[in-house]
Amino acid sequence: MPTTCAGGRWTTPCAQALAGQADAAQAEAVLGHINRLYTVYALIVLFDPQGQVVAVSQPAAADWRGRVLAEPWVAEALACRDSQGHAVSRHAATALYGGRATYVFATALRDAQQQVVGGIGIVFDGAPQFAAMLADALPRDLPGQALIVTRGGLVVASTDASVAPGSPAVLPPGWAALAAGQAGACVIDIDGVAHAVGYAMAGGYREYPVARRRAEDDVGTLVLTPLGRRLAEPAQPVAAFEPSPLAPGARPAVRVAAFRLADAWFGLPIGQVVQALEGVRITALPNARPQLPGLVSHDDALLPVLDLAVLRGIERPRPEDAPLVVAQYTLAGGAPQRLALRVDALGPVFDAGADQLQPSPGPGEQLVQGQGRHMLTLLDARVLWGATSDRHAAVDHDALAGHVAAGR
Repeated sequence: MPTTCAGGRWTTPCAQALAGQADAAQAEAVLGHINRLYTVYALIVLFDPQGQVVAVSQPAAADWRGRVLAEPWVAEALACRDSQGHAVSRHAATALYGGRATYVFATALRDAQQQVVGGIGIVFDGAPQFAAMLADALPRDLPGQALIVTRGGLVVASTDASVAPGSPAVLPPGWAALAAGQAGACVIDIDGVAHAVGYAMAGGYREYPVARRRAEDDVGTLVLTPLGRRLAEPAQPVAAFEPSPLAPGARPAVRVAAFRLADAWFGLPIGQVVQALEGVRITALPNARPQLPGLVSHDDALLPVLDLAVLRGIERPRPEDAPLVVAQYTLAGGAPQRLALRVDALGPVFDAGADQLQPSPGPGEQLVQGQGRHMLTLLDARVLWGATSDRHAAVDHDALAGHVAAGR
């Protein structure tokens, strides 16, 4: 805790004021003296065991006297077990800093019998101090920006005025797992522009460790330098799937409806395919997982849309006007369950023999050997339905039906 109140000649008058053994004005004079010496503090407050402010270091904050501090760091400070303990707030807006975000450092104060008589809180003057730190980190002859970011990915400060504290930052790979003091460099894309990024996780300050109660509140620094837009790589045509012909006299084991995701081929048994749809509008599904982009109306019913590429971790540009495959399966004695699969392209419908089927490690999946090196993964609609039906995908279908009917 960067507090210079640890020295007895300063803390003693404060503790005596809290214990009723000295005038609050005397403690306030001490706080003001400290604040004039250490200008990185915006304000110092002295509070009693109930969190009520007794003295302040700045005359402009006089209206805080008698008010009760209700922020979590107050209770944490009062619970410190000894003079070496301290509490640190999260980087958040506080009324003590005019509603702006900063850190507050605090500790308990004790009387001569080592009983807690209150506490002292130091409001860090974050805005100018962080700005000065980041300005020193920027290259002098290159464009770019520097940011202080929490391990959890939230901006603490930025040299770019359009990036607000508390907003999410674009992070380099492995940021959350960086060890204290670890640094690295990489290139990441931001809005289509490649940026060189130098980054480091803070390693602590002097005797103060970096780790606090919440690891996500650790901070590090990013310095980003734009390199320019990436040149678009020429698109390589994806080879069509070529089924292998059945062996002479062989009977088909399954009839397959094929479709493509990126450069890989998949399919469903034709008995699980209802219809292929093109040019239909998907209604966004609020608070859904990424693989569930929304709902589509089909035969007077709302069907969940499952983006197979996202589900399987296949990276590809977000498709525009992608076709949908309406799939279904029926439980014994039950009604058919339907869903729409977002795919990149439709493929052939073909017969596959038993000799062309191979086991696959995926649940309910098989591999279908095509001609040459072509291979298709045969999926099962029952397994795919399971990806839409757990508690994360629960939706209010009546409300969404009205949403679709209203054309929103």
